Amino acid sequence: FGFGGALKQLKTSGPISGDAVCTLTQICDIEYTGDGLSNESQVAVVKPGLCQLAASNHPDAQGPFSEYWASADALDDEGNSARYSMGSTSLSQPGLFDLCWRPASNASFAVRIGKLSLAGPSGCNATCLLGKGCSLQLRGHNLTEGTVEIHARNG
Repeated sequence: FGFGGALKQLKTSGPISGDAVCTLTQICDIEYTGDGLSNESQVAVVKPGLCQLAASNHPDAQGPFSEYWASADALDDEGNSARYSMGSTSLSQPGLFDLCWRPASNASFAVRIGKLSLAGPSGCNATCLLGKGCSLQLRGHNLTEGTVEIHARNG
């Protein structure tokens, strides 16, 4: 059968795409605005390009957080703003990940809604001699002045 006529109105729901930044080993809360957000909608941080694989909770897609899919834990009355608490990272590697959204926990699809930049160190070369100066070279993702603290201990 055929369909004729003009489409009068198309209503979509979900978050407005956007990127987020979190820091390695710290709690990561991601906030989105959009339309029709609900407590059943969920966000995941996954390895790049694997949102659709993540929809089926496949372990190969899971990103750096122990919480695979997080439901909205703070939602405004109109469903226009939601916060998703991912917890803290379970892996020690910083980098770029995809942010995926699905409308409910049983949804069979997920869409990429942005990138998450997980900042932090990924390695360190140190040359230290007792009674002498110490030289450290940190590698990592999104390292900025004041984001890394170094603590020395005896032993």
